[in-house]
Amino acid sequence: MPGRRPPFGRRAEVSCLREWPLVVGPFSRGDAVEIRDPEGNRVAAGTTNYASDELAKIRGMKSDRIAETLGYSYGDEVIHRDNMVLF
Repeated sequence: MPGRRPPFGRRAEVSCLREWPLVVGPFSRGDAVEIRDPEGNRVAAGTTNYASDELAKIRGMKSDRIAETLGYSYGDEVIHRDNMVLF
């Protein structure tokens, strides 16, 4: 539907990882992963900027604290929309 935002396109200050807290791994940075809604339906897939162990450390935190927490940053998004396909 044109103009409709995807279900994970929440307001910028709301972390998708807080909305959907399950990270099923392990997976590495650069792996293709599925994104599922709370009911388990596949809604998207994409290439992740962070490994599952890194996500455990930054989950729910503001993007500007990623580099401080990990000591590096691969970007503000776990999966950038340019690297994501919606179903």
